[in-house]
Amino acid sequence: MRWPIAGSSRLFNGCTARLPRNLICNPVRMAMRPEPRHWRHIIWARMRPFAQILVSAYAIGTLLFWAIPGQLPSGESFHMALVDAFYMAAITATTIGFGEIPYPFTAAQRGFTILYAHLVVVCWLLFAGGFIATVQSRSFQRAFMGWRFRRQVWGLREPFCVVVGYGQTGVRAVDYLTDYGIACVVIDKNPARIELLDTVDFNTPVLGLVADGSVPDHLLAAGVNRGLCTAVVVLTDNDRSNVGAATAIKLLSPERRLFVRSEHDDTGRNLLSFGVDDALDPFRLFARKLALRVDRPAHFAVADQLLDPGQKRIEIPREIGRDGWILCGFGRLGRAVEDAFNHRGLALNVIDPQVSSAPPHWVAGLGTEERTLREADLTSVSGLIAGTNHDADNLSIWMTAKLARPELVGIGRLNRPSSMPAFSRAGWDLIMHPADVIAEELVGRLRTPMLRGFLVHLEQQDDVWVDGLIGRIHSLCGDVDLENWDTVLKPSRTPKLMGRLEGLCIDDLARGPVMCLKMRRAGERIMLPPGDTPLHEGDELLFWGAAPARAAMLARFK
Repeated sequence: MRWPIAGSSRLFNGCTARLPRNLICNPVRMAMRPEPRHWRHIIWARMRPFAQILVSAYAIGTLLFWAIPGQLPSGESFHMALVDAFYMAAITATTIGFGEIPYPFTAAQRGFTILYAHLVVVCWLLFAGGFIATVQSRSFQRAFMGWRFRRQVWGLREPFCVVVGYGQTGVRAVDYLTDYGIACVVIDKNPARIELLDTVDFNTPVLGLVADGSVPDHLLAAGVNRGLCTAVVVLTDNDRSNVGAATAIKLLSPERRLFVRSEHDDTGRNLLSFGVDDALDPFRLFARKLALRVDRPAHFAVADQLLDPGQKRIEIPREIGRDGWILCGFGRLGRAVEDAFNHRGLALNVIDPQVSSAPPHWVAGLGTEERTLREADLTSVSGLIAGTNHDADNLSIWMTAKLARPELVGIGRLNRPSSMPAFSRAGWDLIMHPADVIAEELVGRLRTPMLRGFLVHLEQQDDVWVDGLIGRIHSLCGDVDLENWDTVLKPSRTPKLMGRLEGLCIDDLARGPVMCLKMRRAGERIMLPPGDTPLHEGDELLFWGAAPARAAMLARFK
């Protein structure tokens, strides 16, 4: 059979002849009719039949009260006015019963009143039952909660962050964000998770919506296109859902800062392909920090103080030997640790049921037996990482290794928060929980967006440079709590400086116990700029210093 080419009229005409004309001429009609979402529409649609029955009962009662003749005191017959007839129908239907007006009823009028009273009560019961069923229906509850949620979001008058996904990681992220004064709008498909928001006393407003965070309409309801929305954080447990939500957000609000959880390398590359720079892989983040902690303790101390808002001072940890490490479990965390350790030249022996290389770097097994650990050179290594995806195996590995070598450094991966009581008593030197890793990284990047580039620069410097940086901040601030902050020299952020910016330099701003870590001007990045560097409108500056110095500087800005 010979097929016509794609551009031929024969193919086009042959296809269109079999399709309804309106589907080709008017593509808008191909869209599905949207489901009514407003709760008023649902009430009207469902209560219309009951309202018609009730109105009909009132109308029939009014007409019959008017039509049935009454009797005057003189014995003559009469018909009551329509107003009086409607009054009688109303007080009878509502079971108030003020009496017979304007004169005592005849037998016919009383007989109709008895019949009408029973029938109209049934109509009211039907109306009340329909109303109760309507307000209890899932469609009404969903529509009403969505309407109220939209009103609450648009009523926010402070910067907020949209969080998609309220699982383990979402819970920790919202806790961290609210602790540091950032309001949150949460979206999750699980109603039980959203109901948990009502049981927590947050420091800032937290709103919740039961919905799919990858649906554009739900994201718009959450306010991703509002100017007060500082960032969107996508933290569901499914990478595919995260990519879908990230794609929708990039289309709806391309300028919005976006953080997306990514636990697989393929997902990370996919996110980078359409402009998501802040992909949060908890295993890569932790592995990089751990390798830095082992290889460069001073670098780690500075980075930890800058990134973690709860770490107020530079605390250089004790040195850990570089004689080698044992890694139990070669899953997502294991692969990340191997890459980070190999990058820094740190020796690593892997224990895993599936051996991918020859001994002595790989040993087949779980690591729960002392024999397997000794095959991985337990007697000479500096530390052990229990990184399987089973908490019971990680605890068993550590208890076995600790009995054989009590001085061993132990790092454990916590998969479920319910295992935390056992982990806290196991004597780990460090517990890795993916939710905490993402939450700490997220808060640091949100509070100080310019910090990420400086941390990358920090890791590339030698020990002399870092020791000089620590000595300089100590000479400026002494033994006090440290904070870091960034600012942009523009009218909305620094209104007091705009009129006298010409002639000012960095030292004019960094007065007292504070130093400038980074300047960004027209795309150019300057690390540790000299104090006499002149300032221009649009400059972005990253400062580090004593906490009171930050408050004083912000007061001079505004």
